[in-house]
Amino acid sequence: MSKHTLETKLKAVDFYINKQYSYKETAELYGANTSDVIQWVALFKKHGLLIAYFGPF
Repeated sequence: MSKHTLETKLKAVDFYINKQYSYKETAELYGANTSDVIQWVALFKKHGLLIAYFGPF
């Protein structure tokens, strides 16, 4: 099971993209690892919201 909820992941992605904070700052704010945020953003940019419902997001 994932440590972070889908809602948290989507909020972190939105925060990173729209607020233009660094991966590290975003990760600290949402209690995640920097590598997790990098992966979430990459998946979102590649697949959009579709990944949230059908993928490993």
